[in-house]
Amino acid sequence: MGEPSDKLFLISRINRNYPLVKAQRNLILIQYFNRLEINSLYFLVPTFSLAFLIVVLKDFIGLDLYAVGFPFIPYLIMSFLVGLIIILFLKIFPDKKLQETVAYLEELKEMV
Repeated sequence: MGEPSDKLFLISRINRNYPLVKAQRNLILIQYFNRLEINSLYFLVPTFSLAFLIVVLKDFIGLDLYAVGFPFIPYLIMSFLVGLIIILFLKIFPDKKLQETVAYLEELKEMV
């Protein structure tokens, strides 16, 4: 899975003196990591939101959700829906700078 440091390394390697092909390769990798981050939210949001809620309520409020009889299954379903909504927003409103850079490189490719 792509770490943010990998993405940062790829961005820092791009400079204006690079040949077009190297810049395009780095952009393809950055786009791949971006899609991987968004798609990993399908799994991460539902999986860790319930655990986060349990730990936070137990530590800060002292409320034991197991003793109270908290409805875990409906919460898990709702967190899955929230994860889908977050992913939907990320896909509707993608990274503008990345799109502009890809469009610019396509223009350069057409000129050459």
